[in-house]
Parts: sequence; structure tokens; C-alpha cells
Amino acid sequence: MTRRTLLILAFALLISAPAATAVAYLLPAYKITAEQRAMPAEETLDQYEQKLGDIRAIVPLTVLADRRRDYKARGERRERAALASYDELQEPLIFWRAVVDLKQRLVALQGGQPPKEAVVEADEMAKLVVQRIYDLSQEYRVAFTALFQNFLINIGAKTRGLCYHYVEDLLKTLSQHQWRFFELRWGKAWAESWLENNALVVTAKGATFESGLAIDSWRSAGKPFWTAVKGDSYPWKEIVDVDLAP
Repeated sequence: MTRRTLLILAFALLISAPAATAVAYLLPAYKITAEQRAMPAEETLDQYEQKLGDIRAIVPLTVLADRRRDYKARGERRERAALASYDELQEPLIFWRAVVDLKQRLVALQGGQPPKEAVVEADEMAKLVVQRIYDLSQEYRVAFTALFQNFLINIGAKTRGLCYHYVEDLLKTLSQHQWRFFELRWGKAWAESWLENNALVVTAKGATFESGLAIDSWRSAGKPFWTAVKGDSYPWKEIVDVDLAP
């Protein structure tokens, strides 16, 4: 089979696939500081949101959006300074909004009024997961879409970035910690088919697999993504014959 034929087949798969067609975006090399790791994620996000509010008080965000679309319209000095500050805030805001969202989803797994220790543990896990996803974006450098990355790996042009690689690398990070309130589990959908996908599933300690949260950045071409196992379009099943140790 020629390289041209392989490329045609790859694009045919991309068109016919029910998911995993999100376009890849290289996440920045963002690092959580020691100070940020020590404080609740909401506090860090609030600091960035406050900075955004300060910018909004100087120049309406609609004006800044117009300036970004039309750089020839330089605007006043204060608008240019506000636009520079606004641009600097975008990546931290995206990062910490993802951390806070994941933390809230993890806390919700506990149900009711979880103990303070469970909330602290969810905070730590959310920071570790999002940080690792950002790091993997730099390491994998997903090209075009997740399925196209698979194709490049299969022909030897890339080495990592398959769905199970995400699970392995997240587990290596998370398994270095002791989790009192959460369990790490391996989920697989459409096993033994070309649509097969793997994801890290987090549940509350002792809860059912179906109640868990699937962390599936392969599906989103490397960007942070998670969804409830129950009700997802992917038919997740737990795989128990795998070693989850680091």
C-alpha cells in the first residue's frame, strides 16, 4: 500500500469517525508555582479573574476584541496596554478554569457534603491532572486530530499520543500519591475495534465504575477534557486486568 493510499485512508477515517475529530492545539508550557499549589485552585483563579475585571474597568472587552481582530486600528495608548495585559491573562485563565472545573467535578463524585479532606484531595488531583495534560501536549505534539496522530504513530512518524498513552502517563503521575477518597480505574470503549478508546476513570472510593468521571484528552486532541461515564456517547467498560501501579 502506497503512502498516498495510506493518507487517503487516514482522511477517510477522520471523516467517518463518530468522535475524536477535534482539531489539535499545542497547549503552552504552563507550570503551576509552589505558591499556587499550596492554595485552593479557586483562589488562584479569582486572582486572575480580578485582573481581568481591572482591565474591563479600563477598556470594555468588546473594544479589546475589536483591537485583536484589527491590529491596524491601534487605538489609544491605554487600549494598547490593556490589550497586552488581556492577552497575557488568556492562558492562565484557561488553565485555572479547567483546574477549578475538574476539582468541582471530582468533589461532586463524593456526593452530599464531602469532608474537607476530600475537597483538598480533589484540589490536588485536579492540579496534577491538568498540569500533566499540558505537559503531554508539549511531549506528544498532536498533529491535526487524535485519529491523525494515531495514523502518524502507526507509520512510525510519531511515537506517543495514542489513547492508552494518556492513561499510562496520567497514572504514572497520580499513582505517586495516596488517595483516600478517590480511586483510579481504567476505562475502555469499543474494545478490539478501530474505534477503541481508553480513558482514565476517577470514582469516589468504593463507588461504581459507572458513577465515575472519564478523563479523555485523547478525544479532544490533547486539550483538557472530562465527562461523566454514565450517559457518555462512548460505551465505557472497566478493564480490571491492568496494572495501575506506577
